[in-house]
Parts: sequence; C-alpha cells; structure tokens
Amino acid sequence: MSDLSSAHKVMDRVARLGIAQAEVYILRRKSLAIEVNDREVETLKLAQDRGLGLRIISDGRLGFAYTSGFTQEALDQIVESARTAAVHAASDRYNILPAKTVQYPRLDLYDPELSRVPLVEKVDRARVIAQAAYQHDSRIRSVQKTNYSDSVYEAIICNSQGLEVSHVGSYCWASTMAIAEANGDSQIGWDFDFNRFYRNLKVEEVGMGAAHRAVALLGAKTLETQKSPVIFDPVVALGFIGMLASALSAESVQKEKSLLRGRLGQQVASPQVTILDDGTLPQGPGSSPCDGEGVATQRTELIREGMLIQFLHNTYTARKDKVTSTGNGIRASFKDLPQVGPTNLFLAPGYESREDLIKGIKRGVYVLATLGMHTADPISGDFSVGIAGLRIANGKLAQPVHGVTISGNLVDLFKSIESVADDLRFLGNLGSPTISVGQLLISGQ
Repeated sequence: MSDLSSAHKVMDRVARLGIAQAEVYILRRKSLAIEVNDREVETLKLAQDRGLGLRIISDGRLGFAYTSGFTQEALDQIVESARTAAVHAASDRYNILPAKTVQYPRLDLYDPELSRVPLVEKVDRARVIAQAAYQHDSRIRSVQKTNYSDSVYEAIICNSQGLEVSHVGSYCWASTMAIAEANGDSQIGWDFDFNRFYRNLKVEEVGMGAAHRAVALLGAKTLETQKSPVIFDPVVALGFIGMLASALSAESVQKEKSLLRGRLGQQVASPQVTILDDGTLPQGPGSSPCDGEGVATQRTELIREGMLIQFLHNTYTARKDKVTSTGNGIRASFKDLPQVGPTNLFLAPGYESREDLIKGIKRGVYVLATLGMHTADPISGDFSVGIAGLRIANGKLAQPVHGVTISGNLVDLFKSIESVADDLRFLGNLGSPTISVGQLLISGQ
C-alpha cells in the first residue's frame, strides 16, 4: 500500500464517521549521521523514519494521534484514538483546517544523486573536513566533533477541505571543531556548511574555516571596560536573530510571551534592518512548497527598514487575529501538531563588504564567538554574554580578545545597528550577514 493510499483510507474512514474536518500528515525520511574525531570514525548512524499523524476537528474540539504502523488495524486505531482525544478536548472556535491551495511555488530541493553515493565515499568526505583543518595551520593540535549528515525525505498532506499536496527534498550538513595551541594557550574554532546538493557541500572550507577561527584567537587577552562599536560575525549575529525569531511568532504574541507584543507599526530596529521570512528561497535550508498544514509558503516582510509590519502565522493564529496564514505552520515530525515557526528567517543583506564595515571603525571589537547566549531572556530581550574575537584598531583587525562580556537589550541592539554587510549566511533556517552595532557596553578588567 502506498503512502498516498494510506492517507486516502484514513480520510475515507473519518468521513464515514461523520467528522467534518480531518487532516492526514505523512512523513518518510532516511538519514545518515557520521561523527569523526581526529580522522577516526566514532559513530555512524543510519535511520529510517515513516509515520502518519491524524488531526481531526469536531465542533471546535481538536483530536490528534499518530502511528508508525501502516497496517489496516493501525490505521483504524489511529482514527479511534484521534476521535477519543477530540471528545475530551475543550472546544476552541479558532480550530480550523486550511482550504485547498490552488498553486504552490516550484522549488528545486531534491538531489537524486545523494541516495546513490556509496557510504564509504561519505565517510571519506567527513575525514576530509578534519584533514583540511590540520593542513591549514601547523598549530592545529586536535580536530573534534567532525560531523557529516544527510537526509532524504517526502511529506504528504491531505485534508477534508480538498487539499492534497506532496513534496520531496534532501540536504547535507557538515561541521567541525578545531583546537589550536601555541605558547601554552589553547583556543577553539568552529565552522559549518549546508547544502541541498551533495556535490555542492564545501567540506574543505569547513575544516579550514574552523582552523582559521581557532588560530585567530591564540594569545587572546582581556580588554578594559569600555563603550565602543562592535561588529558581529554572521555566526554570532545568528544568536540574536534566533531570539528575535521567537518574538516574531504570532503564537508567542498571543500567549503574551513576545517582547514585540503591541508594537505593530512601530519602529523596533534601525532603518538598516529589514527582516524577512521566505519559504520560497531557492535551495534554502527551510524552503518548501508548503508548510506543515499544506498552506503555500511565501516571502513575508516582518520588519521593513526598522518598522514592525507583520508576525508569522499558521492557520490557527491567523484565524484568531483575523488575518491570512503566512505559511508558517511548521512540523518537525509526524508526531507533532503544526506550530508557528520560521521557514528561512533572515536579516536582509546590505551592499557593503565585511571589510568595509571594519574599515569604518577606529576602535572597536570584532566578535567571532559568544558564550552563554542561552541565558538571554527571550521575553524581556535582556542579555549578557561572554565574547571572544579581535580588536579593531584604525580600521584593521588586531589582537585577539576574550574574557569580556557584552550586555544590553535585544530591541536596543537592533536599533543600534549602523551597517549591514553583503555576506548573508544561514545556520539552520536562520540567516544573517555581518552587522555593525554602535556603542555597546563591553565589560572587561
């Protein structure tokens, strides 16, 4: 029995029971994960995942159940489980399923070659990452947690409103951590790459990038406490973008857990800041023709030149706010209900190079890494994090620094952004270029 046939069988049984609204979500996924430590394979995992989630709505009452079994007995049982759950749920007039979508964006997200590449070649490619780090600089003493992973997946969504859509995709990921040592000092550097297509994954650059970051920090010293301009590397800026992503969710706003609640139409960032969510981004990490409810993805401007103009919505939150879903009903698995989440959420790049941003600063800090970002408060926006990076002196990168902290508030930080570079980079489904912020408090000696 095909997955689509299974979906139709479940929908037919639900219809015979007189349930007006029902949705089937099927996800099939095959994944590989390899971890190499100092050129030796430490773990190798092959996994296959296949399952079906059923959501039904009866008189505003939501019932949900899932199964990894596709026998007739298992399919019958999931219907009964979802119906029972709905009976015991509270009625909510905002529970509704999306209508049929007429047209979906056409996206190139699947690499057919990925499944044909021999496992031994992928293992060798993971080793290349570590080898590239060692060859980059003789001060690299160890290369740990080198990861290569890939996945091929297919999703099918159909509901009682006439919606029926499926899509396939693939991705590859590589990362590593290099440790540099010199004169009794030890520093860590990390780098990564993502691509939808196997041959386009830049494994050598991942190794060299991690090594470069580690070596750059050797001999780092603390700074005196000061207020000065700060430039954030894209990998660091992504941490602040992640905090903002939560605040841009209509679900967070409705639950009064967003620092941007009540600020629609207000200036929440500098005019240099435009933030978008784009599920149609070519080969983007979070790109898909539809979200986890079958709603077509789209390009959504959230902050335009510093002005907050929109939040992210799924079908439920959109109905509650009397707006249209932005196609952001995200599901990580067939075991999950669709939550509001980003597709590809990013700070729009500017037109200057990273070097141009550095040239414009007489005295400041270029931040390569942070420590303690998880302690930041996503509701108030307050943060205090340790940093490591390089001094900026007269428009040039100078001595490495560590053992200092920066603190402030997320909204104040985004209002203080003076320049945005052209080097947009994604980590997962969040993206940022290099950004320059004016006058942050740096606490050191």
